Amino acid sequence: MTAALRRRRRSARARRWLACASSAAALAALTPLAPFAGALPAARAEESDDARARELATELFDHGVAKMERGRCEASPVGDAALCVEACDAFRRAFELYPAGLGALRNLAYVEKALGRVASAARHFRELARRAPLDPRPARQLWADYARAELAVLTPRVPHLIVQLPTPPPPGAVATLDDAVLPSEAWGAALDVDPGAHVVRAQAPGRVVFEERLALSDGDTRTIAVALPQLAPPATSDAPLGPRAQGASWVTPRTLALVTIGVGALTTSVGLGYGVAAISKRKEVCGDQYCDPTGYDEGRSLARRSTVVTGVGLAVLGGGVAWYLLAPASAASAASAAADTRSTTVLPYAGLDGAGVVVVRRF
Repeated sequence: MTAALRRRRRSARARRWLACASSAAALAALTPLAPFAGALPAARAEESDDARARELATELFDHGVAKMERGRCEASPVGDAALCVEACDAFRRAFELYPAGLGALRNLAYVEKALGRVASAARHFRELARRAPLDPRPARQLWADYARAELAVLTPRVPHLIVQLPTPPPPGAVATLDDAVLPSEAWGAALDVDPGAHVVRAQAPGRVVFEERLALSDGDTRTIAVALPQLAPPATSDAPLGPRAQGASWVTPRTLALVTIGVGALTTSVGLGYGVAAISKRKEVCGDQYCDPTGYDEGRSLARRSTVVTGVGLAVLGGGVAWYLLAPASAASAASAAADTRSTTVLPYAGLDGAGVVVVRRF
């Protein structure tokens, strides 16, 4: 029993040692892969994003093909230009989402060619000729030959536009072509543009804004010389300020004369009022043979006031009428008269010894 027990114990220790050795070997085998364990989820995420982009690009490509067929965009001229423009937009977006999809790039170039956008078509055929040889599918590699053949036909038809700014350009100058900013490196270079209408604008701080509209046909070359003259300084005048600028546009000789006439008429009315009051007072205090002394004195005082105030009012009124008749009709005429050494001034006059009009004549 003792020998058998020892054999069982040795066998158990051997099994434990073998288990430990197996665990250590497995751990050693897995240790080199530990740095890549965190990269696996990121790789799967990138593959998922690429799959979504490819799926969306495929949908856009299918939409573009449907519009291209409905618009007969491979014919010349095209059947429906609006549908062909929408097809171009779908193919362009599909290629931007999935650049490996050269079918969208090829269709985009062919539809642009049918629409007469020769510069855009040539640019995309050039891109296709560069990318097609790198495609793993042999059939796609042949597209490079087709693209170069199309490019050879389109290149002579491409219009060129040269936007030439002043040398040196003003600080802060900005030039645009069809609302797209032209980098300074493009100034003076022959730019490939599609046939049709174009707008060139340029501006700089303190300079007059430049704008020119033009139309280009196949094969045209135009140079636009941009002029950016300085803004003119604000206009100044040494002439004296006019009546309005001096804050007295309504103050003219005839206006003052009318005011004088109004004051004279009002004063005369007050004087006549005193006279009416004096007559009423006399009737009140005097009978056929006797007058109340107190009331009589009040009536005489009212009569004197009426005489003085009415006289002054009539004088002012007469002076105002004479002033109105002799005054110039406008402020300009008044200024001319003031500049003249010979002038006539009519002034109303009132004093203790009477009232009247004073006419002053200067020679």
